[in-house]
Amino acid sequence: MVVVPTYSKKFLRRGNFIRNAFANARVFFILRLSKRLCVHAQINSMIPNAIIVHHSASNINTPISEIDRWHKQRNFTKSSLGFFVGYHYVILADGKLIQTRRDNELGCHTIPNDGKIGICCVGNFMLENPTASQLQTLRVLCNRLKKDYNINEVKGHRDFSRTECPGDNLYLYVLQDKISWLKKLIETLLKTFRLHA
Repeated sequence: MVVVPTYSKKFLRRGNFIRNAFANARVFFILRLSKRLCVHAQINSMIPNAIIVHHSASNINTPISEIDRWHKQRNFTKSSLGFFVGYHYVILADGKLIQTRRDNELGCHTIPNDGKIGICCVGNFMLENPTASQLQTLRVLCNRLKKDYNINEVKGHRDFSRTECPGDNLYLYVLQDKISWLKKLIETLLKTFRLHA
């Protein structure tokens, strides 16, 4: 049923109808423009300062199109690369790396998302192990991102919220990275201490 508004003769005679129509159109245009500017600002304004590892919690052979469909159903924002996937990178079982968001684009994976680059390895790593190809791609990608953005360590999704993600079997990689980061930190502190002693 369509509701058609009715206006009094007095309202129509004074020109209020036309003035309000133009005012409403102007407000609508400004709102749409501001929404576009906000989205554009979100896309190009994030400065990466953390790397967060996830798993898809699905079959290890799940295609990227399926993950994209799931995230579209959850109303995630569409990236400038054309994906609804909330992560910045997805690593398939064969080690293939797919970038789904630009590094400086706000993701939809770990609240709060600002500054966090999300990497998802496809599979459920509570039940299975990541493939050697996935781990190799993850290692190379993390090293590049750490170097490019001066990020010290890699973290798992579970470090930020109550979740099993990225699964126990993939979280071991995250722990190894944390241990190597701590070793470097201790070595640096010891060298500094020796210089001042």
